[in-house]
Amino acid sequence: MTRAATELRKLYIYGNGRQLELAEVKELVPCQTQNSLQLASAIRQGESNQVLHLLDDLLSRSEPLMVIVATLLTQFRTWLWIKSAIVSGIKKDSELAQMCSISNPNRIYYLRQEVANTSINALAKAVTMMLDLEMSVKRGAESKDLLLIILSVSRLFKLT
Repeated sequence: MTRAATELRKLYIYGNGRQLELAEVKELVPCQTQNSLQLASAIRQGESNQVLHLLDDLLSRSEPLMVIVATLLTQFRTWLWIKSAIVSGIKKDSELAQMCSISNPNRIYYLRQEVANTSINALAKAVTMMLDLEMSVKRGAESKDLLLIILSVSRLFKLT
């Protein structure tokens, strides 16, 4: 919440009362890119070659490490919540959407499909590893550290 408020404040100050162009917003506010979400899916599927390709693409475009990690962490948490709810017996998409703070209940169908063959233990371990990675990045970890941990998470899913 604090980060969102900070980003909004930056946009307000930068815009100085005028409507901003999308390119300006993208420059000022790091956002979840399609490649970051594809990276999360490749990791979950244990596709090491795809992981390397997508990560290389993100890093070559100077995507901040913290943005990549935050996107991955958010996606793995969402998958974990969905899988946990399914295992707990929650069947209604509307209940799952509310629990995961997803405004579009239709998205739940796709999330269910994504986690259908994924182990809840692997998802929990991935979230833990992403939290550790987030702390490492905050302490100044480099892209090679990110690569090693992400490949480890990918291997985790390949083994399950």
